[in-house]
Parts: sequence; C-alpha cells; structure tokens
Amino acid sequence: MGLPGIFVVFALIALLLEVLAPRFHGVLDTLLAFYCVFALVAGGIEIRLVLKAPRASKAGGHT
Repeated sequence: MGLPGIFVVFALIALLLEVLAPRFHGVLDTLLAFYCVFALVAGGIEIRLVLKAPRASKAGGHT
C-alpha cells in the first residue's frame, strides 16, 4: 500500500465524514485537499525512487 495509499485512505475517510457530517464541510474540504496533495507528492517520490533503483543496480554491476 505504501505512503500514498495511506493518504488515499485518509481522503476516502474525509469524503465519508463529509457525507455523514455536512456541517464540517469547510474543514473536511481542506483536509481532503491536503491529503490529495500529500498523496501526489508521496507517489511522485515513490515513482522517482523506483525508476532510480534500476540505474543504481546497473551502475554497480560495472565495477
């Protein structure tokens, strides 16, 4: 699942709470926005690390 998945779960919980408690609409929208941004950043970092790993292993084999 990883870190991006955890933020996606938090975003889904925020959406569920928005349906159950609509009076907290502004606060939950702010949380949802932060969770989405954090998930995108964490996903970008994870993808960057995955794409960087094969290059590092190839470079290590040429010594």
